[in-house]
Amino acid sequence: MREQYYDSLNLLKFVLAVIIIFHHWQQNTGTVFESFNFHRGMIYFGYAVEFFFIISGFLMGIQHDKTVQSDFGNFFRKRAERVYPMAALSTVVTTIVMGVYHYVTGKWFFDIVPGIWRIFNSLTLTFSGGVVGNVGLGINNPFWYLCVLLICYVEYWICSQMFSKYVIKEIFGYIGLCAVGIGAHYYKIDFPFLNNPASRGMAAFFLGVVLFYIYRDVSKKMLGIVSGVVLGFLIMAAMVDFKLFYDDQWGIFTFIMFPSILFLALLAEERISFRKVRILGAVSFEMYLWHIPALVLLQTANAVTKVSYSRSAMILFAAVVTGWASLVYQMLEKPLSQWLEARRKRK
Repeated sequence: MREQYYDSLNLLKFVLAVIIIFHHWQQNTGTVFESFNFHRGMIYFGYAVEFFFIISGFLMGIQHDKTVQSDFGNFFRKRAERVYPMAALSTVVTTIVMGVYHYVTGKWFFDIVPGIWRIFNSLTLTFSGGVVGNVGLGINNPFWYLCVLLICYVEYWICSQMFSKYVIKEIFGYIGLCAVGIGAHYYKIDFPFLNNPASRGMAAFFLGVVLFYIYRDVSKKMLGIVSGVVLGFLIMAAMVDFKLFYDDQWGIFTFIMFPSILFLALLAEERISFRKVRILGAVSFEMYLWHIPALVLLQTANAVTKVSYSRSAMILFAAVVTGWASLVYQMLEKPLSQWLEARRKRK
């Protein structure tokens, strides 16, 4: 698959990052608007994280042949080097600003006390989905996505090797893994590596892998028609009565709406170039990393100034976080990634 097919996904990741920022901004500030809220509204926008998992799974599907031929050390190191350095820096900064918040207000931000065990699990990205399995342990709780994503990477490598060795048709194997995640979620299983965060990630990630095979093998015209009809139906249903979505938003968004949007975005790239927005995918990662410490600083300042929040303030906050994320990407993440890649190639 050509590299240009990544560009529309980068735009999607940026939009999702903005949605997550809006969602957490309202959640942490306690702000509720008269109409359309990203938190405590009709829609639970926290499920945007599932779309991140779907995109990650889709991209892994593209790299399937390389994964099968790669040993685990090289496979995991490449992804760990992408995630750990900047996540660790964000964790350290978040710990410091939480200390400042505690000094100013006399209480801990969202009752998150940065003790030794919590800091350790946050730095190692082991506080959610795995053995510890408690999302409340994280210094920067949205990092549960990164904890579970790393687990999904490991599961993907192991299963890709097994499917290749035993000549199992990959798509059926990944459908099975997706089904395991769905079942664990609905039956509320709470085992290490198969708990609520892990099952959410597992179901969406391996759905993304399955969607890659569908996109590769199914007629693009058929995909466009079906995706357009499905998305149009969902929009009409929401306009008629949004309560139609109340029975299970997780299922509707993850397995019906998000795949339709994904296919339509990929198909749009057949006609429209998204190359100019390619950088947004990289910036979206930094936006995800830094919006919580930025919120802690905002709440620290507000403890003194007592300024009321508005929708304009929310948009301004997202713009500031985006600017900071762009700066961090250009000055820290990009040079570090290039150095690590050069070092890996020398070895």
